[in-house]
Amino acid sequence: MATLTLTRRLPGVLRWGPGMSEVVAVALHSHLRVVQDGLAPLLPKLPRTQLGELARLDDLAWHRLLADPSAFGLLKGGLGRAEPAADVEALLERVRARPGLRVHGIEVDTSSRRTAPVFARVDAAFNGASDYGGAELGQLERLLGATLTAAASNEHVETLITGCVRVISMRREASRAPSSSSWPSLPGYIRLWNAEQGDLALRVDAVIHEAVHCLLYMIEEQENWFTDQAAAWGSSMRSLWSGRDLPLHSFVHACFVWFALTCFWAEARVEGADDMFRRAATGFDGGRLPAVVRSMRAVDVGVREVLLDLAAQAEEVLARRATRLREPVR
Repeated sequence: MATLTLTRRLPGVLRWGPGMSEVVAVALHSHLRVVQDGLAPLLPKLPRTQLGELARLDDLAWHRLLADPSAFGLLKGGLGRAEPAADVEALLERVRARPGLRVHGIEVDTSSRRTAPVFARVDAAFNGASDYGGAELGQLERLLGATLTAAASNEHVETLITGCVRVISMRREASRAPSSSSWPSLPGYIRLWNAEQGDLALRVDAVIHEAVHCLLYMIEEQENWFTDQAAAWGSSMRSLWSGRDLPLHSFVHACFVWFALTCFWAEARVEGADDMFRRAATGFDGGRLPAVVRSMRAVDVGVREVLLDLAAQAEEVLARRATRLREPVR
C-alpha cells in the first residue's frame, strides 16, 4: 500500500490553501511517468526521429496529448501492435496540430469529429449528443471565458483548473439538463453538457467539480484507495448529496468534490453562490458522514482517516459560515 502522501494532504488543499500548486505539480508529474512508462517497451521499435520528438515534448505538450481522447485511444488500443511507429506518428500529429478554440489557455473541443472514434460510442449512448455549429463558437467562448474568470477569483482554484484541465469538451444533449462528466481513464479531459442553458454559478460549479475529479484520478494512479477493487465499482452507497445510489468509488470521490465546492461557495462572490453552497453542504450537514465513512471496509483505513478529517473540516466551514450570517450588519 502506498503511503498516501498526496491523499493525506487533500482536506487542507481542497480548502484552497497554498499547498495546491505543489500537490497539482506532483500529481501531474506522476501521471506523465505512468504513461511514459507504458511507452517504454515500444521505444526500441521507433525510428530516431520519433524518439527525438518524444524526448523534446514538455509537460504541457504531454498533457495536451494525453487529455485528447483520440490520442488516448491510440495510446491504449493501438500501441503495441505490429506497427507502433505509425501509431506514435498519429500521436505526434495531435501535438503538431494547431489547437482551435482556446479559453484561458485551455483547449476547447466542440466537435465530435475531433474525438472520433474513441468517444463515438460514448456520445451515441446518450442518443442525441450533437456538436455546436461554427456560428455558436463566439457565444461558447464568452460563456466559458466568464466561467473560468469567476472560478479564477480564487487563486488556488485557478491553479487546480489550469494545472489539471487540459481539454474542455462541450456538447449538446436534448434530453438532459446542463451537467458535466469526466472519466478516470482520461485525467485532464472534462465534458460540459448544454452549458449555454445553465447560469454562471452552475457552470463554475461544474468546472471546479470536474477539475477536482481530474486531480483525484491522477492521485489514484499512484495511491490505491481500496482494499477490494471489485467492491470499489461493484458495491454501492447512497449519496448524501443527491440521494442516488453510487458505486463506492464514486461516493469516495464525491466526498472530496463536494468538500471542495463547499469551501469554494462559502466564500465566493458569484450570483447564486448561496444556493450552490447549500447544495454542496447538504452531505456534511447533520454529522451523518463520519458514520458512513467508518462503515466502508473496502476503503483503505488511511483513506477513511482522511475522509473523517475532511468531514470535521467541513463542519467547521458550515459552523463558521452560520456564525457569520447571524452577525448583525454594522
